[in-house]
Amino acid sequence: MNSSRKWDLMASWQDRVGRGAPTAEILQWIHDLNEETHVKIQRESLNECRGWSLDEETGVLRNDGGTFFQVAGLEAYLGDCLVDQPILLQDEIGFLGILCRFFGGVLHFLMQAKIEPGNINKIQLSPTLQATKSNFTQKHGGAQPKYLSFFRDARKHEILYDQIQSEQAARFLGKRNRNMVVLTKQEVPLYANWRWMTLGQIHELLTYDNIVNMDTRTVLSGLPFGFGPSDEGGFLEGDPLFQSMKGDGRNKRNEAFHCLNNQKMFAPARRRLVPLQQLNQWVIEPERIYNPKGAPFEVCFFEIEIEGREVRHWHQPLFAAKGRACFILVCARLEGRFVFLVHLSQEAGTFDSVEWGPTAQWEAGEVPIATALTAHLQELMADEKTHLACRVLSEEGGRFYHEENLNYILEGDYDVLQSFVGGDASYLWLDYHTLLRLMEANNVLNIQLRNLLALLDFTK
Repeated sequence: MNSSRKWDLMASWQDRVGRGAPTAEILQWIHDLNEETHVKIQRESLNECRGWSLDEETGVLRNDGGTFFQVAGLEAYLGDCLVDQPILLQDEIGFLGILCRFFGGVLHFLMQAKIEPGNINKIQLSPTLQATKSNFTQKHGGAQPKYLSFFRDARKHEILYDQIQSEQAARFLGKRNRNMVVLTKQEVPLYANWRWMTLGQIHELLTYDNIVNMDTRTVLSGLPFGFGPSDEGGFLEGDPLFQSMKGDGRNKRNEAFHCLNNQKMFAPARRRLVPLQQLNQWVIEPERIYNPKGAPFEVCFFEIEIEGREVRHWHQPLFAAKGRACFILVCARLEGRFVFLVHLSQEAGTFDSVEWGPTAQWEAGEVPIATALTAHLQELMADEKTHLACRVLSEEGGRFYHEENLNYILEGDYDVLQSFVGGDASYLWLDYHTLLRLMEANNVLNIQLRNLLALLDFTK
């Protein structure tokens, strides 16, 4: 990447006005689209879910054409605990791509107002291109997604970021998508549901609940700022986030990989696919697949009609949320910079056994294990003065129905927090510089951590 791009990205981050529509107008645009766009999402039984059936032999819920996702049963050990659940199977890698271009000397990002069937509020801001492989190869009979050529032929432009990253491993088995940011000098056609905005405007929109979708957040989290200890920050010098971006010159990246690889080597994933009918804790009913003892989701069936989509009318299952999960990233000031307490996370469907996650991630309805750290996190959550970010944000609405999460970034005291984690190798303090470097590899930071990092902003 051009070394000057980090400053271009910073200038865009600091610009909260933009050269296109002001943020208030963008919010009104989203509101108007929500009012004007016809959407029909209706629950139905599996028998009514046209094109879908449960294969009695394999126990897999599948689409008749074999081109969509599938739902199977999974048995997995998380530590010494055996869990079973339905799991989404979708091996193909899709595009999550954001196109950017200079306007008035400032980088602007082309964002899409997109409806997904599971969105709690219809429209959310999505990447320029958000498409499964089945979508962009037109296996469902829809039109080719707009702006696809900028990402398929990205070498004609400037590639700022291109990495394959993991998706929600508590719902998908090994699912990954290609996260891309591409800078073009070409003229770009502007269609009705797309708008240009600065990185600063997107950060301002991130202060609202359920406006910026999960796919946008994961792509933006990987933006390559690439600062080092010798970089001068001008008016940002002394800001703890900017100091964390620069790092301190110590290489904790290797330590992060060492801890991760130890877990993969000595405690690898143990899991197997089973027929849905063999899940001991789950019941298959005509209208849903659910766990009567309680689970954070159930599988339900829907008839969907959305105006303006490549395919306007279809049927599919969605994983329907049974409450809100809670994701917590704790930071502290160390030698003038923020450091973040991350934790090794193993979920049922993690692609490569384990990834670094936030300090804590609790599923809906989960009672956290009573520890001194858990108690302290709950104290920090209750004290608004510690909140660097507190947002209700949605998961991906193409597979999940009304799934929202509470997302906290909390500032605590380094010595107090360190006293709770001590020599526990499953926790590690990392600065923002190191976290950005780790995102240059795939399947190192989980999606919960990446989406929290997208909420970081400079102190006012």
